[in-house]
Amino acid sequence: MKTTIINAKIYTANKDMPIAKSMSFEHDKIIAISKNNLEGDQLIDAKGKFVCPSFFDIHMHPLWIAENLNKFACLPPLIYSIEDCLAEIKRRTSNDWILGWGFDEGKIKEHRLCSKDDLDRACTTKPVVIERTCNHICMCNTKALQVLGFDPTHHDGILKETDKFEAFKKIPSLSIEEIQINLKKLSEDCISKGITTISEMLGTPESLQIYDSFNGAVKQTILFSYDYQSIKQLDHLPKPTQPHIKLQGIKILADGSISGQTAWCSIPYKNSQNVGLCTINDSDIKNAYDLARKNHLQLIAHAMGDEAIRTILKHKNDDWLDIPSVRLEHYTITNKELLELTSKNHVAIVSQPIFMYAEIESYLKNLGDEFKAYCYPYKSILNHQIPLAFSSDAPATSWSDAYNPFIGIASSCNRKSYNDIETGVQEKISIQEAIDCYTINAANIVGLLDQGSLTIGKKANFVILNQDLLDLNITIESTKVVETYLNGISVYKSKSL
Repeated sequence: MKTTIINAKIYTANKDMPIAKSMSFEHDKIIAISKNNLEGDQLIDAKGKFVCPSFFDIHMHPLWIAENLNKFACLPPLIYSIEDCLAEIKRRTSNDWILGWGFDEGKIKEHRLCSKDDLDRACTTKPVVIERTCNHICMCNTKALQVLGFDPTHHDGILKETDKFEAFKKIPSLSIEEIQINLKKLSEDCISKGITTISEMLGTPESLQIYDSFNGAVKQTILFSYDYQSIKQLDHLPKPTQPHIKLQGIKILADGSISGQTAWCSIPYKNSQNVGLCTINDSDIKNAYDLARKNHLQLIAHAMGDEAIRTILKHKNDDWLDIPSVRLEHYTITNKELLELTSKNHVAIVSQPIFMYAEIESYLKNLGDEFKAYCYPYKSILNHQIPLAFSSDAPATSWSDAYNPFIGIASSCNRKSYNDIETGVQEKISIQEAIDCYTINAANIVGLLDQGSLTIGKKANFVILNQDLLDLNITIESTKVVETYLNGISVYKSKSL
């Protein structure tokens, strides 16, 4: 049966016909698109509503989000101070472990991390671990330090980078049943935001088994990338068995975060001699390249600082895929030389506009006001013809709704933070370019070439929105999804719009 949408404003993300009025699809494929109303066996009158391709989030952490659903969020509007955080801990002392996530010292009254002594004021009998928003730092009370193998007499309770990641391996995980329930909730929430392709960026052989066992729990395509540290000793990489899971890449961490002052930069942070951390050696970078090449996967490198970016590019000497063989994730601090080097090396960039929007306090504190001239230079990236896609890195940022694509679109177009501070207006991009970064650009970077635009022959994955995204007079971040279609089937319909 041919289904046809009529009387719509359709942004296709297809340069041959960027705007259309009507679209027909049959089964899971688009079969016609036109500037005039088409005929069909079943007509859907959009009544002037805006239609565009559904969205991709190609850098996020679903299992981590699923685990966080059983923790408390250390973010506004729940937490505005360390005392608020301690009060929340006291309400949870019946738990075996008291776990929090999303802490951002830039958004609380004291403007600092919690120390061991702070957390001990709330609880001394149960381990308390609060994860900073960047995922690279956590804060522990004395009991947690003892359980996790650290000497509390010589420790302030703040664990960074390798210490933090090793510590989290010792914290009890949710049961398989709990994870399945939470992943289903996350999948449905993403669908309600128009996201039909998600990604797992901290994959391990064990987590792949979890995803493989959840047939039907997640509706979207899942792009699964292995954390290099979890597979570097393996002779063969486990492959997914479920058709909706695509093995995408091997991820390495070259540095930390701007907000934690651990991104590796060529110049020191503001009022400091600290230039961040290099979190990987040359031998592991070379080995990760070799593993990606051998397994025909993307090499995906977390690189925020300019020194981290330069180091990853230094090791690239060939391409082994038809899509970009190497992706640089975040790409925060750069310059003209690095932009030219990135373009020359045919590397893609996957960035997160939510960081500028949600973490403005940390950027101003750590980089100073000058950061606006050189951080996240989206216009310059596109001008250098570097493939660019957007994503959320959720939940590794200080915003509880981080994977809402409309916040990312707004941030990249108006270059303003949540509290209306400008963040480099010279690097604004157009709304169409921002939509492309969540749709066609993302699809091309990950190799899902049958998706990402509303084009004849491609999958009928699209959203109907409550307002026209191309209308310059709207508040973009207030946009809501009316209906989401995946493979030609309506998988979400708002009850209120």
